[in-house]
Amino acid sequence: MRKSEMNDWQLAGRAAFVSQLTAAGWDVSGWEILFADDHNLTPEAQAEHKNASFNLRLSYFVEKQYLFFEAVAKVGELALTLRLYPAGDVKSVVELIIKWQDILAEDNFPKLVEELKPLCRQILFEKGDELIEIT
Repeated sequence: MRKSEMNDWQLAGRAAFVSQLTAAGWDVSGWEILFADDHNLTPEAQAEHKNASFNLRLSYFVEKQYLFFEAVAKVGELALTLRLYPAGDVKSVVELIIKWQDILAEDNFPKLVEELKPLCRQILFEKGDELIEIT
């Protein structure tokens, strides 16, 4: 979706997502350049962060109202991908991911998922072309 096609509510939600992650040290620069130039983007916002174990990416699909969280291990082939459909606003889900951004590791990823459950109406684990609901 292009910036020029977004309504005020979508623009405000997107701006809050970008601001929240920028303040926490995530890199949003590449996506923001494209957005400012009114490119057709899907997702409409994206940020990246690195910790000791993972390269993290959080994407916001504004039009469809979900977050896509990717954690790719720096060593080995472990890749965890989740579609997060917030029960309320996106802010609380992003806050939790920020809380975990520097401590997330292979051994504690299930704990993050457990903490996400009350904040999301649905969580889907993406495995290739398959979506598996986490209950």
